Amino acid sequence: LKFLLGRPVSFHDFAFYDPVQFESLRMLMLEGEKIRQDNPKIEMPIHGLNFCLNVVDSNDCPHTVDLVPGGSNVAVTCNNVDQYVQAYAEHLMLHSVKSELIAMRDGLHDIIHPFPLQIFNSEDLRLLLNGSSEISIQALKKVVTFSDEASGLNAEKSERFKNWFWEVIESFDALQKSELLLFWTSSPLLNDSDNLPKPNITIKNCSTHLPTSNTCVMRLYIPAYEKKSVLKSKLLLAIKTKTFGFI
Repeated sequence: LKFLLGRPVSFHDFAFYDPVQFESLRMLMLEGEKIRQDNPKIEMPIHGLNFCLNVVDSNDCPHTVDLVPGGSNVAVTCNNVDQYVQAYAEHLMLHSVKSELIAMRDGLHDIIHPFPLQIFNSEDLRLLLNGSSEISIQALKKVVTFSDEASGLNAEKSERFKNWFWEVIESFDALQKSELLLFWTSSPLLNDSDNLPKPNITIKNCSTHLPTSNTCVMRLYIPAYEKKSVLKSKLLLAIKTKTFGFI
């Protein structure tokens, strides 16, 4: 997103790209800093690394990429490890997919002029595209509609089932809520766009089947289970097994 907005990309952005590699590179930087503090006059190599990266291309052919000119012959030391880490992260986030990023940016600018995009930072744009990462049950209640396709389900039982559903969702942790939204809408975040269909819950005849979903129209199909505990266990199992379907 920073590239699309013309903002500089830093090493810290790599934490969102690959948290495991980010932590490894961060430890390299800390190691270099400690060596500099203990031996300020020594240019000490770090783990025999050079300014290059072994990668596999789209044809599954391995090759070496220099992170700086002649990088295969430039040793990573305690004094240049910060530059190595930045170059490493930039290559994976930007240079290795630069043509794709440029195509995305040009496509975006075909639709939206670059000038109004200047008011956004990357977090603003992420929220605009994906919605909030915090799933508010109250916000979800405002947009969700219910459809009743269960025969013999009177108004009282229908209302009880709806209350069960919200009580179950409120008992979910943050990850379970995100997994439910992903299973239901194909996005782990709640999108507030008026241009998208509103999430729907269709109550089906009671059965032992798991809930299913049709993400194209954001529709969740749930059998009218007779116990709240069954509803919860079936929902949790469905979002783990991902029982999608067109019903």
